[in-house]
Amino acid sequence: MGEQNPVRRLHELANWVAAQNEEALGKAFLNAPRDIQDELGWLIGLRLEQLHPGEDDRARATRWEKMVRTDNATAPLEKPTVRERLLKLARTDPRGALAGVHAEHLHPNDAHELRVEILKEVAKSDPKLAFTLLQERRDVDRAEVGSDLAKAWGRQAPQEALKWLAPRPRSYATAVLGAAVLEGWAETDLPAAMEAAAMLPITEANHHTVRSITEQWLRSDPKQAAEWLAKQRKLDPIIVVAAISALEDSNPALAAQIYTTQFPPGRQSEYGDSLVASWVKKDPQACIDWLRTLKQGEFYFRSMAAAAEALAREKPAAAIALMNELPADADRRQMILLIGQAIADPRVAMDWLVTLPESATVNDVLRRLMAQASDQDPDALLGLAGRLPPGPRQAAVYAGVAEAKFSKDPDKAIAWIKTLNNPSYMDAIVASVGSQWAEADPRGAAEFVRGLNPGEGRERMVAWVASVLIKKDPAAAVDWSLTLAESYAARIAVGNAFGALARYESEKAVQKATALPPGKIRDEALLSTVITLAGTRIDLGIQVVVQSSPKEQLPLAERLTYVWSQHDLPASIAWAGGLPTGALRDQAILGLANQAAEASPSNALALTGTMDDEGRRYSATYLVLWAWYGKNPETALAMLETVKLTDKHRADILARLKARTQ
Repeated sequence: MGEQNPVRRLHELANWVAAQNEEALGKAFLNAPRDIQDELGWLIGLRLEQLHPGEDDRARATRWEKMVRTDNATAPLEKPTVRERLLKLARTDPRGALAGVHAEHLHPNDAHELRVEILKEVAKSDPKLAFTLLQERRDVDRAEVGSDLAKAWGRQAPQEALKWLAPRPRSYATAVLGAAVLEGWAETDLPAAMEAAAMLPITEANHHTVRSITEQWLRSDPKQAAEWLAKQRKLDPIIVVAAISALEDSNPALAAQIYTTQFPPGRQSEYGDSLVASWVKKDPQACIDWLRTLKQGEFYFRSMAAAAEALAREKPAAAIALMNELPADADRRQMILLIGQAIADPRVAMDWLVTLPESATVNDVLRRLMAQASDQDPDALLGLAGRLPPGPRQAAVYAGVAEAKFSKDPDKAIAWIKTLNNPSYMDAIVASVGSQWAEADPRGAAEFVRGLNPGEGRERMVAWVASVLIKKDPAAAVDWSLTLAESYAARIAVGNAFGALARYESEKAVQKATALPPGKIRDEALLSTVITLAGTRIDLGIQVVVQSSPKEQLPLAERLTYVWSQHDLPASIAWAGGLPTGALRDQAILGLANQAAEASPSNALALTGTMDDEGRRYSATYLVLWAWYGKNPETALAMLETVKLTDKHRADILARLKARTQ
C-alpha cells in the first residue's frame, strides 16, 4: 500500500476487510507485510465478531485457525509442538525464537502470549538479555511484561538490574521496574533488599513495594530487622510507618523507639494513634510509661486518654489517678468521657463522677452511663439519683434512665415519664427520648406536650411531634399546632403544618389559614400557605394575597413573587408589574428582583426603577446591581449612576459593591 498516513491506512484497511469473505481474509493475513499484520489481525477479529455474533472465544479461535492454516503451516498454539519447539529454541537463539512466532501465522493473541513466554524463558538464564529483547519489540506489551522480567532479574542479579535502570530517565514506568526488582530481590534476600530500598528515593510507584518488604522482614526475622532499623540515622517515613505497623502488635516498645527516633516531634502525631491503640490493649502501663517521655501536646493528651480508657476497664482507680496527673490547665473532657464509659460498674463510675466539678461533660457521661446500663434494672439505677441534689446532674441521671427504659419497653417508659412532674429534669428527659416518643406514639406525645412548662424541653418536643404528625396527617398536624400556646416552636409547627397541608389540600389550607384571628399564628399560617401555593397553585396564592389585609399583603406578596419567579419568571413579572402603583406593587417587585437580575440585569433594573417607594427601590436596586456586578463590574457601576435614588442610597450601594472585591 506504500507510505501513507497511518490513520488513512487503517481506514482503508477497515473498508477492505469489511468487503471480504473469511477465506480471502485468511489469505490476506498470511501474505500481509509484517508492518501491517497486527492492524490487519485486529480488524479481522472485529469482522469475525460482526459475522458471527454470540460466538465464544474458543469457537472464534478455531475459526481463525482454519482461516490462516496452509498446507505447509504448523498447527497453531493448541499443538504443544509449536510452543515447545520455540521455547527450546529460546534457550539458545532467543531472537530466532521470536522471529519464529511470526512464521507460524498464529492468531495475534496467541502470538503475543507466546512472545511473552519466550521472553520469560530467556529471563530465567539471562534477564538482562530478556530486557534488551523487550526494548526491541513493538509487538509485546512492555508494561505488562516488564515487571515480570524485572522481578526475575531481581531474583538473580538485583544489583546489576538496579545499575542497568539507574541511568534511565526518571519516570513512573522506570520506578515500577525498580519496584519489581526489589520484589524479586526480597524473595531471595530480604535484608539486602531492605537495605537497597532504604537507599532509594521512595516514589509513588514503589512505595507499596518498599512498605511490603519492610513488613515482610520484620515479621520473618524481627530481631535482625529491628537491629538494622535501630542503627539507621534517617529513614524514609514510608519505611518508618511500615515498621511501626509490623511491630505494633509483636513488639510495641520497639515500634515506639523507632517512632520516637525517626520522626521529628511535629510529625509524630500523624502516625502514633494506631501504635497507642494497639499497645494499650496489651500493656497500658508500659504505653503510659513511654508516653510520659514525650512532649505534652495534642498527641500526648489524646494518647493518655486512650490509655486511661484501657486502664478503666480493669483498674478504674489507676485510670482516675492518671487523669489527675494532668496539668491543672489541661482539658479533661475527653478523658472523663472515655473513663466514665469504660468503667464496667455504673455505681463505681457514679461514685467518681459525683466528686467532679459540675460540667456539661460530666452530666453527659452520667446520662450515657444510665442509658447504656440497659442490662440492669433502670429503677435500681434511678435510686442512685437520690444521692444527687436537684439540678442538671440529677436531671442527666433521669434522662439516662429514661433512655434505658425506652430500650426495654417504650410503652412502660412513656407511662413512667408521665408520672414525673418535676420540671427541673423534664427538659433533660424530653431532650433525651422525645424524638423516640414522638415516633412511637405521636398522638400521645402531642397530648403530653400541652402540659409541659415553657422551656427548651417543650420546644424540642413540639418540633418532634410536629415533624411526625406532618408526615402522617398534615390536617391533624394543623389542628394540633393551633391548640399550642404561643411560642417560637409553636409558630414553626404551625408554618410547617400549613405548608404541608397546602401541598396536598390547597383549598382546605387556604380556608383554615384565612379563618384564623389576626396575630403571629395567622401570619405564620398565611405565609407558609402562600409560599407552597406559589409553586403549586399560583391562582390560590394570588387570591390569598389580594384578599388579605393591607398589613398582611406586603410580606405575602414578596414571598409569593420570590418563589413564583423561580418557577415562572415572566408570569411573576407580568403580575407584579400590572399591579396599581403603591406599596403592594413595590413589595411584589422586590420579591422577584433577585431572580430577574439573574435572567437580565438591564431589564430588572428598568423594572425596579418604576417602584414608587424610595426605600424599597433602594433594596431592589441593590439586589440587581449585586448580581450584575458579579458578571460585569464596570457596567454595574456605570448603571448605578443612571438609577433613580437619593445620593445617600447611591453612595451606600457603591460602597457595598466595591467591598466585594477588597
